[in-house]
Amino acid sequence: MRALVDLPGFVDNVLPYMRRAAVFVHPSEREGYGNVLAEALLCGTPVVATDCPTGPREILAGGRYGPLVPVGDVRALREAIASVL
Repeated sequence: MRALVDLPGFVDNVLPYMRRAAVFVHPSEREGYGNVLAEALLCGTPVVATDCPTGPREILAGGRYGPLVPVGDVRALREAIASVL
């Protein structure tokens, strides 16, 4: 059986993992600037993020580059992930 989740612990370079990911999920309640979102986009990895204050909305251009869902809305997050997959 193929593993669906891999938790390798600390790695020096996460970009190879991001490149292989089917989706990158960013479920933050608040964010300063989501460098990790920019890195996922750089890798060509589809992104789903919560529309928390500052960061995701700006990086994803209001949802143009990946779905934005309300903070705390688990159902919307699940549906956005499923639609990307």
